[in-house]
Amino acid sequence: GHEQFESIDFLGHYIQQQNAQLIWKDGPLSEAFRKAQAGEKVILIIDEILRIPKRELNILISALSPIDGKYVLRTGRAMNSKNDVAVEEVIQTHTNNLWIIGTTNIGAGYAVEAMDEALIDRFKPVRKDTTIEELRRILMQTAHKRNISYSCVNKLMDFYSKMNRLYSTKIISKIVNIRHLNEALELAKNKAEIKEILVDSILLWVDRDIDGHPNKEQLNAVESVMRKVYV
Repeated sequence: GHEQFESIDFLGHYIQQQNAQLIWKDGPLSEAFRKAQAGEKVILIIDEILRIPKRELNILISALSPIDGKYVLRTGRAMNSKNDVAVEEVIQTHTNNLWIIGTTNIGAGYAVEAMDEALIDRFKPVRKDTTIEELRRILMQTAHKRNISYSCVNKLMDFYSKMNRLYSTKIISKIVNIRHLNEALELAKNKAEIKEILVDSILLWVDRDIDGHPNKEQLNAVESVMRKVYV
């Protein structure tokens, strides 16, 4: 999902073939419905669902309102015409053939829409927090794959802990997330480069003033953490 998401990103649109004729191309929602209608068991995962504007999410709300045990989707595709009026394609599928999972990051610092009550009614909300043990396991797997010493993971965990302390005490307002830590391992050619990658990422975690300059107090605090961890 993203802020510029449009209905065609869900439903699909016409594209031109080499012979200049137009042909319909399914969007992911239409494709999921079509496969489910054919009897397949389908799971559609929508990442960052709350970044999608509410106007477009209404398509999802409407499609996931069962009628006689079936989900119904109007694709916007013209199948034929009657009295010079286009007849729109409608795809129906049994509810037990189609599951939709939406994921998102919520909370301060994330540009997401508020959770609409009608949307919540069609999903079962589940909160998932990453534990320290899970984070360490993820980083250990990456370190193993990249043939990097596990001691580097210990330093990253120390960095994460100290940065979280800055965040919890409101010294900084942006968190260090799993992606930041994992990318440092993914991109580094050796353990010395891990620190370099983190140093290059410092501006991710500090605020800017109206001229775009980093907040000096926050910058100093993050650099202090960096010096403590990477002596």
